[in-house]
Amino acid sequence: MSTKFYELQVKTTQKVEFVDLTKKVEEKIKDSKIKNGLAVVYSPHATACVKIMEKEAGILKDYPIFFNKLAPVGAGYMHDSTAPDKKPNTPSHLIAALMNQSETMIINEGKLVYGMWNTLFFVELDGGRDRKVFIQIMGDLK
Repeated sequence: MSTKFYELQVKTTQKVEFVDLTKKVEEKIKDSKIKNGLAVVYSPHATACVKIMEKEAGILKDYPIFFNKLAPVGAGYMHDSTAPDKKPNTPSHLIAALMNQSETMIINEGKLVYGMWNTLFFVELDGGRDRKVFIQIMGDLK
């Protein structure tokens, strides 16, 4: 078994933003020469996540509306006044806690295995920022 590690740079410009990582991860799998195994895609950030979901314009617009209803800005959160950087970003933390920091995907015959409507996203919840995503690819070499 072989293991390869990669780091991606992600630059966001919106408060909430969905960045499609699918092609970039597929490129790293090709580069790794791993034929069958697993790819773990991980966000090391407290206010950003990695999530497999549908890439459809309407639902991508619905998510920020839903997030704001679930954790509205200015609701008197303790973290907004106690955070070391004094940044009032509690809603971003709360939404991140409900999402995935990582996704594990199957690699079969050198390709990611995912459903017809699935897309692998980096989900920014407190942007715009310069972020990192780590990818660990493990499996049998081609």
